[in-house]
Amino acid sequence: MIILSWNCRGLGNRHAVELVRKKAPTILFLMETKLTDRQMKPIKTKLGFYGLLAVSCNDRRGGLALLWKEEVTVDTQTYSPNHIDVIVHTQTSPTWRLTGIYGHSVEERKIETWRLMRHLHARASLPWVCLGDFNELLASDEKNGGNRRPMAPMIEFRNTFLHYGLVDMGFSGYRFTWRNGRLGATFVEERLDRVVATTDWCEIFPRAKVSHLSVSYSDHDPIMLDMTPPTQPRRQ
Repeated sequence: MIILSWNCRGLGNRHAVELVRKKAPTILFLMETKLTDRQMKPIKTKLGFYGLLAVSCNDRRGGLALLWKEEVTVDTQTYSPNHIDVIVHTQTSPTWRLTGIYGHSVEERKIETWRLMRHLHARASLPWVCLGDFNELLASDEKNGGNRRPMAPMIEFRNTFLHYGLVDMGFSGYRFTWRNGRLGATFVEERLDRVVATTDWCEIFPRAKVSHLSVSYSDHDPIMLDMTPPTQPRRQ
């Protein structure tokens, strides 16, 4: 099974549609769709998905969507402009929980993201995986260019994961997932998008791998969670 997460900043670019079709995810989490729930319905059909949960944009800002194929059953739990939380049932694994997170970008509101995660953690004890654009860094080396990130918010972010038993799953590919599109001394890139999971989720999917998919037509790169990657061939 593949899950794709992307802060797509709108779905008007044909390359975005082509990428989703090529990767053929079973579950797709989109942020910044800039579409209403009604406008997302033909997108669901166009991309060949069976189910859709969409949170409408507000005045062409924001907008979330979770889409899934018929091979999984998705039970909606809660949602808001900053998250979609569901329980996933498949025929090949125990039941587990998936939360798509779109963290607040404004500094003064980032604490609301950590409060949201505390609320979500209290709701269920299933194996849990969270993914999306958290709009925060875990360490200073997750940023290139611009002013140095203060330690306090990064420590708060790190402690949130630690407190709820969530482990960063790492990645393959280019280190940073977002860039500001500027040139020279004003250029900044950061690792804002990631996948984190509890130990019991990782035990269900021990070979799960995360990849950063570099694209040239978006300021955010998609992140792909492959829960059944092929076994690496043995070296002779």
